Formats: sequence, C-alpha cells, structure tokens
Amino acid sequence: MSKAEVILVDRKDEAMGRGEKIWAHQKAKLHRAFSIFLFNSRGELLLQRRAKSKYHSRGLWTNTCCSHPRPGKILEKEARKRLREEMGISCALKEVFSFIYKARLGKLTEHEFDHVFIGNFNKQPKLNKEEADDWKWVRPEKLKKDVRENPKKYTAWFKIIFKKALKENITNLSFPLDKLYVDLRSKHGFPRGQWGLWCKRMKTLKNREEVVIGAVLTQNTNWKNAEQAISNLKKNKACSLRGVLKSRNLAELIRPSGFYRQKAGYLANLCRFILKKYKGLERMKKAETSALRQELLGLKGIGPETADSILLYALDKPVFVIDEYTRRWVKKHRLSKNLSYNALQRLFEMNLKKDFRFFQDFHALIVIEGKSR
Repeated sequence: MSKAEVILVDRKDEAMGRGEKIWAHQKAKLHRAFSIFLFNSRGELLLQRRAKSKYHSRGLWTNTCCSHPRPGKILEKEARKRLREEMGISCALKEVFSFIYKARLGKLTEHEFDHVFIGNFNKQPKLNKEEADDWKWVRPEKLKKDVRENPKKYTAWFKIIFKKALKENITNLSFPLDKLYVDLRSKHGFPRGQWGLWCKRMKTLKNREEVVIGAVLTQNTNWKNAEQAISNLKKNKACSLRGVLKSRNLAELIRPSGFYRQKAGYLANLCRFILKKYKGLERMKKAETSALRQELLGLKGIGPETADSILLYALDKPVFVIDEYTRRWVKKHRLSKNLSYNALQRLFEMNLKKDFRFFQDFHALIVIEGKSR
C-alpha cells in the first residue's frame, strides 16, 4: 500500500502534524483534503468513475477530482497538479468554500477538512486509467435526482459534498455576462470620474498608491467624501504610502471620509505592511494573487471588498470585486440569489476572460450603472 502522508489538522484547519494516509483513514484522523468540481459553459458538471483497481470506492461515480495535499506544499498548486495527473486537465481553479465531513468506507473513515475548488473546462479529459476509467458531463438538477434515486452509484463523500455544493449555490456557471457587459459599455462608454484613474492604462506608481489609499477611504462612504479626503492628503503631500506614514494629522486630513480615526489606523497599518514586506507596490505586483489576498485579509480593517479593490485596481490582478452595486446588478438581472461573496465572485471569474483590464472596466461600469439609477 501507498506510504503517502496526509496533513493532520484541527477543526480550524491548523496543521497538527502528518500521518501515513492509510493509518489516518483507519483511525479516522481529521486531515486536509481538496475536492474539485469542473463545469462547462452549459453548466454541466464533469464526473469521473473511479478505477476498479482503487483500494476503496472502486467503480463509483464521483466529482471531477479529489485528493490530499502533500505536507509542505501549496494547496491550490496541489489541486491543479492532481487534476492533471488524474484527468489530464489544466485549468484555473478557485476555492469557494471549505467544511469538515466524516464518512464511513467499510473499515476506513474519511474524516476531512475539505477545501472545495471549482473551475471551468470545455474540452474532453484525458484519463489516467489507474485513477478513473470513465467520465461524463451531467446537469446538476439531473444529477441531484439520480443521487437520490441511485445513491449506491456514487462515492460516500461525493454525496455529502454535492449536497453542500447545492446549498452553496455553486452548481450553475452559465451566465450571459459577456452580453450584459456589451450593453453596459454601449450605454456608458469608457468608465469616467473616479474610474478614469482606477481603470487607467498604464498607471504610474503615484496612481497606484492613490488607488490603495482610496480603497480604504471609500469604506462605508460615497466617493465624493473619499475624494475630499484624498484632496486634503494631496494638499499636504501625504497622498502616498510614505506620505501617509509621515503625516502627523492623518485622521484630520481624512475626516471627510467618515470613521476617520478608524480609517487612519487601517490606512497606516496597510501602508506600513506594504513598505515593510514589499518595499512598495512594484514588487508587490509580482507576488502570487491568492497569497496576496490572504495577507491583505489578515490586516485589521481590510475586508474582501477592500482587498479585492486593491488587487484589481492597484495591482492589476484579475480578481472581480463584489460590492453592494454588484449585488444589486446581479439581482436585477436575476443571475442568481443569496450567494456568498466567494460564490458571486466565482460567477464572474469563471464566466469571463481572465483579464484585469476587462474586470476593471466591467466592475466600474456596474457601479456607474448603479449610481445612475
């Protein structure tokens, strides 16, 4: 049997050590895992049938790919690597949720902290016959019915994860976003006002630093108030990362943006982090997107919307920003409802060409459309 090791974790997914894979399943030890769901442009899910040579759950249908990251490796890279090994597929993946589950497999137990990734794929897989001996595309609603009527055809973990995926609303990836973008562009033209700077090509370093500052100042206020605060910073030569840290009356300068004492702390902490770790935005731009996002979210006062605004507009990363205007726009066009931040972000990122310029224009136009109503 394989001597592969898994990462043992606690209920917060903090690593607690490592253990041999079979032993971990025999002892029902909680360990880190990942599951991949690939959809095509028709909204169909790609299933694989596990090879009959597998030591458990042989010959059963399951989601596109599942496995365990190796100790010391990056989770997303491990997921992409395993997807290539099992299904011969290379494509972008995005984590949409994680959860703990437990499932009995005869004498073994799957007790996993499972990270669920999704992706978009429209070709035929090239199966590794030692891992999977068949594949098919299935509409989620048809699959839901078949899982209910023929549960023995599917792996124990897939039935749990698929139910969770349905609840998280991640199973429909077919949306007419390209056409809706064309309609917005025809109506509003190139983004103007604030967005003339935020969508500018190419941005100077000074432009990028102003965007970072603006991303914090726009929290819980309108752009007019944030703009007045930025104007104050410029007059006092403090509209830069170093200028913020050197300012002796930062809170008063940004007073028009509201919550100014809190924002002064958030802004100073963010600027200090960027300069200390990356020496500035040019080096920060070269860092890997998901790692950058986690670092930003770890800073006090930086939530998903602010982090993604910085990534998209200041660092030119293809990350779609989900704000209240985006939510209203999605609701207006009945694209979906009651989606989490990550699921809504996935809706855009998996249905659009992954280009930061396109993402910038699209999001800006959604906000302009929302303000014009």
